[in-house]
Amino acid sequence: MTELFTAGSYNRDKHLGGWSVLLIDNDSRTLLSGVEANAAADRMEITAAVSGIETLPPGSHITITSDNQYLVYTMTQGWRRWQDFEQWDRLDDLCRERVVEWVWRSEPPAPPENEFVWAQAEWESGGRAAAPMAAEFFGKKTTVSVVMAEVPLEEEPVLIADEPATPDDVEDEQEEPETEAESPESPESPEPAAELTHLDADGHARMVDVGEKAITEREAVAKGSVVMRPETLALIAAGELEKGDALATARIAGIMAAKQTPSLIPLCHPILLSHVAVELELDQAKSTVNITATVRTAGQTGVEMEAMTAVSVAALTIYDMCKAVDRAIRIDAVRLVRKTGGKSGDIILE
Repeated sequence: MTELFTAGSYNRDKHLGGWSVLLIDNDSRTLLSGVEANAAADRMEITAAVSGIETLPPGSHITITSDNQYLVYTMTQGWRRWQDFEQWDRLDDLCRERVVEWVWRSEPPAPPENEFVWAQAEWESGGRAAAPMAAEFFGKKTTVSVVMAEVPLEEEPVLIADEPATPDDVEDEQEEPETEAESPESPESPEPAAELTHLDADGHARMVDVGEKAITEREAVAKGSVVMRPETLALIAAGELEKGDALATARIAGIMAAKQTPSLIPLCHPILLSHVAVELELDQAKSTVNITATVRTAGQTGVEMEAMTAVSVAALTIYDMCKAVDRAIRIDAVRLVRKTGGKSGDIILE
């Protein structure tokens, strides 16, 4: 069994993405890492996984540990893939030829392996001044072989720190005509990032004007879960909690919360909701309460925030009713899974 620990990082100031993967096979530790211009952290995480798996022959048994929920859940639970399709296809091909177990490291403290690859990815993207030393994370007796990926010339990164110019550099710059300098409006320049609609031209928070949008049927579905001890889940199922029926109370709390979303989230619009449903399901195998909220309206803006608020408050209500008997209870993975209607069309994430 070979263990892989992956990490991806993106430096917004330098527009650089860095990736890193640590391969552990018995007593051997090998670190692979690289950098890519204008590459987001998720892409770098996929690149780290691909780069690590590629070094292992077909038929290998591999455990991959990552703190990137998107990577792990896309490979294990079918989360939707929005971009980097060639990378995803390559990852699928590699995994089909090997036995791969995916582990999402969701809680601190992180094992030293994850901390090490994260520090390396940060250094690759220019967010860390010096490359991490293995001794910082594993002790002085641990040896790690380091392999640096080559950077394609067309994606050569900017320097992490300005270096003093040599006479040859100055001479070369003077010989270059100004007309050859790339214009910011050149077609080869990266496309500008999408603007945040809740900020005005001066960077001040504002409520988005939806007055000109068409009125359409809209729906949003959000999910989340509350993880607890099996004994606590049994008390919920039996209705034996001191505070009463946790599921019924959480359901009403979630519905009420959806209706109060604009009072809780400052820039949300007051929306006339036509339907709010909060479903709670007990999962004995995983010792969790799974929560699903569905919200509908006929309006000019979506109800994603209402659905996620409903799930969040329902989860908090369960937490409140169970905390006296379970101090380790945990709210997990509150997320939007589907939205329909509106200008952007349907978005299916799970």
